[in-house]
Amino acid sequence: MSFNIKISNGKGNVTNLKVTKNDTISNAKSAAGYTPTKNWKWKCNGSVLKDENTIGFYEIEEDDVIIVSRNQPGGKSYK
Repeated sequence: MSFNIKISNGKGNVTNLKVTKNDTISNAKSAAGYTPTKNWKWKCNGSVLKDENTIGFYEIEEDDVIIVSRNQPGGKSYK
């Protein structure tokens, strides 16, 4: 059974995405147009969502909001 989640870029732009509990985070990112998937972080309920896990693994439900951000390259190591 599919349901809608909300994808937010943190700047007020929110889109709906239809998913199932068996969809992987990677597949959902691709369906939402966030490719290549490794360049994007999705967060929900205070957790960074790993690409290989499923929507159901994170207990994401109808109308939950996913916050999207780009991976940021790190700086120099702290010495």
